[in-house]
Amino acid sequence: MNYIIFLSALILSSCAIKQTPSSALTSPQKALKVKPAVPDYNSRIIEDPPHKKMLTSPDAIVTKPTFLPSQIKNENSQQDHPLHYQEVTSNGITFNIVSFDSTQYHLAVADQKPGEQWLSAKQASVTLNGVAAINGGFFNTDGKPLGAVRSAGKSSGVWNTASSLTSGVYQHDGRPSLKRNSRTNKSSPELLQTGPFLVENGSVVSGLSDRRSAQRSLILWDGKNHWGIATTSACTLADLANAVKELPSGYPKKTALNLDGGRSCDLFVSTSVKNGGTQKSHWLKSAVRNYLVIVKN
Repeated sequence: MNYIIFLSALILSSCAIKQTPSSALTSPQKALKVKPAVPDYNSRIIEDPPHKKMLTSPDAIVTKPTFLPSQIKNENSQQDHPLHYQEVTSNGITFNIVSFDSTQYHLAVADQKPGEQWLSAKQASVTLNGVAAINGGFFNTDGKPLGAVRSAGKSSGVWNTASSLTSGVYQHDGRPSLKRNSRTNKSSPELLQTGPFLVENGSVVSGLSDRRSAQRSLILWDGKNHWGIATTSACTLADLANAVKELPSGYPKKTALNLDGGRSCDLFVSTSVKNGGTQKSHWLKSAVRNYLVIVKN
């Protein structure tokens, strides 16, 4: 009986072996070998999150941009507008210009009775320890200023809105500027009424005279910290305004305000100014009421 049971078990085991695939009796199946993908080093930059960039090339090196000091422009730096003197011609008119940076220098008003203290721009400049000077605004035959003047807080003249020759104002109340009468800080410690405006906010002023030709004096400003004072060869006010507008780039010309001209023209430039050591005056120069002196801040 035991023999019959044993034989039956053996027959059933043999049948099971025949129904099982041969692959199941072999050793554990080997893993398939997958050929690695070759990276495409010419593929484009992939931007995943906006704040992060990844290059598919393993040789790529990502660095932050480097800015050298010489590449950074400081708008209020003296290096942008160094103190210097230059003669330049525009529209046939010769300009004798001293330009400067108002973060380093400013125009001080030097007022007097004509000829009482200074007979020239040079004398006014030396007295105030300036580097350059130019004649100032208009005055009457009695020597009184045509408009208001304030020098080191001391006032003279009266506020004048009736004449185009006093329609503008140079003022320094902590920061120098050229203003229309209606926008002026009348309490500024340095103030000079003069005019007319030649160029204002980059546009030539209309209605300027094109009749009388004479030597001219003027203030130039770029609306920020670049300033200039200048005398010119003989011209009309209208021609002068157009010539200011056409000055080469690099000169302050956004706004220009006329000063007393003709025989009052007097510009002194000391040797401490680059290209300086000169004086440009009318050959029949007369004593004037006041001067504007470039002094160190």
